Amino acid sequence: LARRDFVTEEYPVIAQSCSKEPRCEAEGWSPFATMARAIIDARGAWKEAMATPDSSFSRDSPAGNGNSRLNTLYWIATRPELARADAADSDPSLARLAAAPG
Repeated sequence: LARRDFVTEEYPVIAQSCSKEPRCEAEGWSPFATMARAIIDARGAWKEAMATPDSSFSRDSPAGNGNSRLNTLYWIATRPELARADAADSDPSLARLAAAPG
């Protein structure tokens, strides 16, 4: 599992590279970048995953072969950061827990 400090530095580089290279999405690499984003920004990653074209998850895409949208969303939904944030949203008394380090 990638560490948060690593992903904080690495994700912007991947995101910029993917945004300039159409093959990133076409070949199924973009969902993996989105999954990395989930480590530092789970809610943003969820929106990104939902906006990713189905073709990125195709069996025919070299990198996406075997990775589904469901798998990507499951990964995002199970990030501890998202669970803490959701708990804080549903119960303000849990805001302290959401602010606790991972």
